[in-house]
Amino acid sequence: MNTKNRILAGLLIGQFVLAAFLLWPRGEAAGPVAGPLLTGVAADQIQEMTIRDGAGKSLTMARGSDGLWILPAQEGYPAARAKVDSFLQKLLGLSRERLVTRTVSSHKRLKVAADEHERLVELKTGPETSVSLYLGTSPSYKTIHMRLAGDDAVFLGRDLHTWEAGLEPEAWWETAYLKLAADEITGLMVENAQGRLELTRPEGQGWQLLQAGEAKPAKAEAVEELVRAASGITMTKSLGRTEKPEYGLVKPTLSVSLSGKERQVGYRIGAKQETSYPVKSTDSPFVVQVAEFSLQGLLAAKAEDLLAPPPPSPEPLPEPPAAEALPVLPEGAEAPAPEALPAEGLSLPPAAESPPAPGP
Repeated sequence: MNTKNRILAGLLIGQFVLAAFLLWPRGEAAGPVAGPLLTGVAADQIQEMTIRDGAGKSLTMARGSDGLWILPAQEGYPAARAKVDSFLQKLLGLSRERLVTRTVSSHKRLKVAADEHERLVELKTGPETSVSLYLGTSPSYKTIHMRLAGDDAVFLGRDLHTWEAGLEPEAWWETAYLKLAADEITGLMVENAQGRLELTRPEGQGWQLLQAGEAKPAKAEAVEELVRAASGITMTKSLGRTEKPEYGLVKPTLSVSLSGKERQVGYRIGAKQETSYPVKSTDSPFVVQVAEFSLQGLLAAKAEDLLAPPPPSPEPLPEPPAAEALPVLPEGAEAPAPEALPAEGLSLPPAAESPPAPGP
């Protein structure tokens, strides 16, 4: 090997050594780093959460006056509490155990840099106190690179992915617009294009259909299916707090009222909008969009489909056989004498002997 090649080889080896020196974790890299990534933060202390991407798009959720999560930009529409709580628990469960690097030059490559990241999650615990966490690339299934703002250390998190930090409101909406226990419903009124249906379930009895003031037995299975459809409404989009004229809620397509032992709820379904309907409940200040297919049973309900068939009539008893008719005699005619039996055909019992006279 000539001198030139030796110099080139030496430079190449030197580059490898330098790269290893820069990228090799130091300090805490000597062993696992114990403890949570987000220290001193409890779920019930978090009052607001903002999620941003690297392009500047963001979504904010905050606790309402009742402590439940809402979407302020959606006029305060409720967020799915279980989903928000689950996401927060995943964040608070992230650990410092697996350190990836401390080099600032690696931040962009791992997409945890301030100016290049997949997600930035900011958790506010007070008016002026917050903690921010960068979420970056995913080297394998359910793992993610993460970095606390203000700290150069990048760790590998488990059981988390960036798609769980959604930026669209529909990713966090509470889709259960109305959710009642069907077995607690004792009364149902449905008014649709077919007319008005009133159903009641007196205590200890089955469902009855009220018609012209008379309670008639109803098909239990058909009514229970209708009650389940009426007591659970799933929304696909929030339309806000304003009942706009184009929603058709003033003269609704369908009106529903449900009553139980301690609660009564009603809602109106407006004019059809392509494949959905606007719905407004007495239990919510929001108008929501509901898919047409989930309302079909209520829109098509009619009395004849719910009435129980009348009980079968008892079978009539068989008629006795008809007596033989007597011949009709002409006027003035005498009835014929009964035919005499032949003497030889008669057998009379022997005459009883007289008892002997008593002796002297």
